[in-house]
Formats: sequence, structure tokens, C-alpha cells
Amino acid sequence: MFATLAILCSGCSTTRPMGYHDVNSYQMDCAKKNEQVAMLNSMRSNRDDRAMAKLRNIFQPWLQITDPDQYANNYYQGTGRTDAYINYKIQDLLSFCQSKKR
Repeated sequence: MFATLAILCSGCSTTRPMGYHDVNSYQMDCAKKNEQVAMLNSMRSNRDDRAMAKLRNIFQPWLQITDPDQYANNYYQGTGRTDAYINYKIQDLLSFCQSKKR
């Protein structure tokens, strides 16, 4: 029991990575391209964040009914989809802003 509580609280002091819906609605600004790329890179989840997201959905199955957006964010983060979407946004930002210079 104590080990489970320690595992669940180990991620409490860290900043949460960007949620899937946050990444999805992120607005690009070519004037701040470098800052946005750095910010998006800093919002990636690590292995512990992904494990915690999976555990939150396992130990809080009621989220699927009471807070479906949070449940979906946990799922996307746990499976690595949020990081894949961050990669897509960075690539989109770099290619869009590069083509806009011409």
C-alpha cells in the first residue's frame, strides 16, 4: 500500500507536461519560432510521466465518466501520442515558418 502511494505521489512535485488538447489548440507564431520550439520541447513527457498517466487511469477509472477530457489526456500521454503530436507541431512550425520567409 505504501509503495503504491509513493509511486502515485512521486510525480506530484514535477510540472505536468502539455496535454493533448493543449497541443492540439496551440497557435503558431513565426516571429517567436525559436521560443515556441524550445517551449514545445520542454513540454515533452518522460518515461515517468507516461507511467504516472497510465497509473492515474488505472487507479482512477471513474475519470472516464466524471472527467473524460482528463482521462483522454492521461491516455494520450501514457501511450506517447502527446509527444508524437508535439513532434508534428514542431515540424509544422519549422516548415511553415521556413516557407513563409521566401
